[in-house]
Amino acid sequence: MAEPDPSAAHIFRYLDDGNDLVAQQLGKPAPVRPVVAVRLQYGNHRTLVHSALVDSGSERVIASRVLARELNIPLPQERAVELGLGGRTRQIVFDQVTIQLFRDLMHPGDEPLYEWQADVGFILNDWEPPWAVLLGRDGFFDRFTVTMHGGVPAMAVEPWATFDDRFGVQYQEADNEQPRYQP
Repeated sequence: MAEPDPSAAHIFRYLDDGNDLVAQQLGKPAPVRPVVAVRLQYGNHRTLVHSALVDSGSERVIASRVLARELNIPLPQERAVELGLGGRTRQIVFDQVTIQLFRDLMHPGDEPLYEWQADVGFILNDWEPPWAVLLGRDGFFDRFTVTMHGGVPAMAVEPWATFDDRFGVQYQEADNEQPRYQP
């Protein structure tokens, strides 16, 4: 098997969300969501490959506490922070883990397309979504150029510098207290 090209664009088709109750009640087709396959690693422990929702509205990477158990990460209540998620406040404990992105869930034995470190928040409350991980701006969108297309529906994940290379523009923030992120 050939090594994946980390500089290439990787295209992911959106997946049907058959758990959407509103669509079911309205008799509409299931909505499609930008979902990718990821595995988390912490020390010598790693999870199975799980589904992850790519969510540009989420500030952080959040995961089910089941994954923390798979990784043997302690989740002490005294380290918990409150975070608004899914319309309510949740208790979350953050730890730095390695995230690996895969082509799809059906080929978990393949080499990862990308691997990076990120702070991941493990939710202490109940986890309701059908995906195990939520990929947000800090920990995913700040690592890659992500292009979402609702009409196809698909998204492309490319190296972070692709935006600047493609458009020849590097936006500089006016506020020096929030400098441009450099991976």
